[in-house]
Amino acid sequence: MKAPRVSRFCQLFFVALFSCSALAVQAQLFVDAETGIVYPGSYNNIRQPAQGGTPYNAFGSNFQIKPVLNLRGRLGYTVNDRHTFFVTVAPLLIKSVSKAPLAEPVRFEDLTIPAGQTLTTRYKFNGYRLTYRYNFIRTEKLRLAVGLTGNIRDAYIEVSDGTQTRRFSDLGIVPLLNVYANFQPGRLGLLLEGDGLVSPYGRAEDFFGGLTYALAPKTKLKAGYRILEGGGDSNNFYNFSIFHTLAVGVQIGL
Repeated sequence: MKAPRVSRFCQLFFVALFSCSALAVQAQLFVDAETGIVYPGSYNNIRQPAQGGTPYNAFGSNFQIKPVLNLRGRLGYTVNDRHTFFVTVAPLLIKSVSKAPLAEPVRFEDLTIPAGQTLTTRYKFNGYRLTYRYNFIRTEKLRLAVGLTGNIRDAYIEVSDGTQTRRFSDLGIVPLLNVYANFQPGRLGLLLEGDGLVSPYGRAEDFFGGLTYALAPKTKLKAGYRILEGGGDSNNFYNFSIFHTLAVGVQIGL
């Protein structure tokens, strides 16, 4: 009496195995690498704690900030030319130093940096993202897609006067919406893609817009502009920042 059940199980097993094999044949692995010069924008507004901390702009005219060369990478998998999954590693670390000694004291966490000292701020904003994207338009010239991203935000703000240092760390998961649009009428095309979301507690935007060049059937070069902006406003912390990047990159299908 148990033989039919075993037979049925075997049938289901081989059907599932065949289905997975068929999907694997239609799947494509890809890697995406990007680099560029990150230019701090007009503001990195900090107040910590939100009640009682000293508000200051670490990207203001009285601070010296050097652009940094940045790298980010992506590993993805597209199934049946319809469903795309990928992970993104997007690190960022930048430093600003006051051009002149502070005219007024600055309180950060439990540390008060007195007037007359030089203020150094280190800002880290690393993002580790997992994205699912659905490709709803797939023609030879136009591809449009939308999806969801879970972003692990690994960030800190550190202030120092050379002798004293305090750091506020922020580790959490943020949901984002993902969009993708690529118009490729020939070798040269247009690309817009990124993640973003606005809520009562803050906002986050990380978008790239630029040109693509089809170097080979599975290889595209890209060059353009990336904006990274956002922050949060809570009971114990306030920070909003903006960064501009002149970016170049390559995507290779494997």
